[in-house]
Amino acid sequence: MTKPNPFKISQMQLDRCAKTLHLDQNIHEILRVPMREIHVSLPVRMDDGTMRIFQGFRIGFQITQKTKPFSYFIDHRRRSPNRDRI
Repeated sequence: MTKPNPFKISQMQLDRCAKTLHLDQNIHEILRVPMREIHVSLPVRMDDGTMRIFQGFRIGFQITQKTKPFSYFIDHRRRSPNRDRI
């Protein structure tokens, strides 16, 4: 079983809202596509001496109102089981 993709879920939610609000198609298309993407890989030496790579990314959408313009997604499958020990 695959985990749900947060980006695809947010696009489906936007599609439903756009339909409900009768949003102009041009505005809907602008909102569906991220304007900025930042991908990072963070190497971490674990307590047992092994090296693990953690990946994350930040996506910025076109927002015309004064709201927080970024969404955060982290690949939780690659996180350390000891992440709460810090």
